[in-house]
Amino acid sequence: MINPFLAARLQPVVRRHRLRRLALGMALWWTLAAVAGWVLFLRGGPPPLSTEFLPDWVMISLLGAGLIWVLWYLMPMGFRGMARRIEKRFPALDGRLLTAVQVDQDGENDQPAFIRERLLSQAMQHSVDHDWNKAVGPLGGTAGQTAALLAVLAFAWVAGCVAMLRWGGKPGDSRMAEVVSVPEESVKLADGVEVTPGDAVLEKGSNLVVLVRFSQAVPENVSLVAGGDAAPARTVALARSLKDPVFGGSLPAVREDFRYHIDYDGRGTREFTVKVFEYPRMERSDVVLNFPEWTGLPEKRIEDTRRVSAVEGTKVSVTLKLNKPVASAVLKPRGNGVEPLTLQTEADKPVAVLTNYILATSGTYELILTASEGRTGKVPPVFIFEALPNSPPEVKLAQPRGDQTPSALEEMVFNGTARDDFGLLAWGLAFSQGGGEPEYVELGKEAPGGAARDFSHLLRLEEKGVKTNDLVSWFVWA
Repeated sequence: MINPFLAARLQPVVRRHRLRRLALGMALWWTLAAVAGWVLFLRGGPPPLSTEFLPDWVMISLLGAGLIWVLWYLMPMGFRGMARRIEKRFPALDGRLLTAVQVDQDGENDQPAFIRERLLSQAMQHSVDHDWNKAVGPLGGTAGQTAALLAVLAFAWVAGCVAMLRWGGKPGDSRMAEVVSVPEESVKLADGVEVTPGDAVLEKGSNLVVLVRFSQAVPENVSLVAGGDAAPARTVALARSLKDPVFGGSLPAVREDFRYHIDYDGRGTREFTVKVFEYPRMERSDVVLNFPEWTGLPEKRIEDTRRVSAVEGTKVSVTLKLNKPVASAVLKPRGNGVEPLTLQTEADKPVAVLTNYILATSGTYELILTASEGRTGKVPPVFIFEALPNSPPEVKLAQPRGDQTPSALEEMVFNGTARDDFGLLAWGLAFSQGGGEPEYVELGKEAPGGAARDFSHLLRLEEKGVKTNDLVSWFVWA
């Protein structure tokens, strides 16, 4: 029997190792089960054909998880195996831990007592100085449990999607049904034939799923024959759902109008019509900025953008390229207090234009496109207009700093810089003596936008007639 003190040190590590193996086993099993369910669903044909496997799949998955748990429960503690893992992780033990475990478990008490006690004390001291849990691996704690939980959630998501298609009422009620375009209406014909959806209207690029139900004699082979005015006809064999009198198939990525009918036992149904539509969608947005005249900036064109930042008073023109002509295009503001912006549209051209909108306030807008048939865009693009205020020029006086107390005969040196985002017409200094009217001194003119201009001036107090105790004030201007 292993020494109880040594067992107390090893048991937490063994327990952590066992939990790690259980978590990894469960994570692997539930991941494989989720992937298998998804593959079965995709390969099973259109609903309800693709949901027949659900009960058996769930049962097999649960039985497999239960078997993994039973095997884990029957697994022995394995002190000797854990000792080997710890020795491998910490080579400095040099076999002391494994020897101490083997001596106690095998009952080899022919070793001198002092040797056994020394091995035990060295192993116990090593457990205090080092974390033996590191021998288990990185997934021994919450990480392994998290992996198992994520795998279970993935399995539950696949099972939920399939269950909604199987028992969720109308196929169109679930998002999964939208992915595979399950039809909601059917057309009953003579001889007990029911075709779903019959005539249909689809969004461009979506899939058309066709189901044919026979309430009387069930034929051996059923096929769908589809074709358009210009495109040649093509035939798609429909698959039967086990022993149910239902045949199904799909036409992927429908992009143009066409007609189809069902052939069975040398007979055929009437033709059905499928119409394809597109939601209005913005494909490109170009902006032209005409800045105020006082900025001196030329016209600027920004291609394919939905964000505009310009100084207040800028005229903004926006040209939108759309996927189809629309009846109306409106930039609807987010929030209150801002008027919507109506764009000009043309009935025969896929464009919308906003002309010379004067940028006065910042705002966020959503583009609402409405087609002639009344359909609006799925996800409205967001436009951001940012009106930048015309900040005053930046003037800095580097010298002198603060109040000064010069003599009446002294000369004062003034140094500084001036700049503005859109350029300067002139800049300089102003002096006032004894509270009188200021005297302006121009030190420069016409600086481009963003460029800083240095200035310097020498003020001779004696020439200004300054006397003792007179007050002279100054400031810079631009």
